[in-house]
Amino acid sequence: MDTSASQEDIDIVIRLLISHWHDKAQLATFAEERHGYGSEPYGVLYPGDLDEYDKEVEKYFIPEGQVELYIDAGFCSKSEHFMVSEKHYLQILAQALEKDGYAKESENIRHLALNCA
Repeated sequence: MDTSASQEDIDIVIRLLISHWHDKAQLATFAEERHGYGSEPYGVLYPGDLDEYDKEVEKYFIPEGQVELYIDAGFCSKSEHFMVSEKHYLQILAQALEKDGYAKESENIRHLALNCA
């Protein structure tokens, strides 16, 4: 887990993950359901995405109110994992959705972000 990344670097990673997903409206649905998304080299995980094996055997943990961003070496020069607040992720997602013309979805995500801890 990279804890030395700047906020600017993390924002770039969030925007990169959003920009590479094929269905932007689907990202809003995932966020509303608190469900992660991704493909082999990159993605976003929510606490509820972890199964019992992840938690008990792998001892993997994502705190409530956080999401994990991951980019594997196949996508960039090295594997990176970042833990960020769900609220911050949602704020960046809402901006990206609005920029791409998804006004309704953006508004829904902004409202969701307001209710995050």
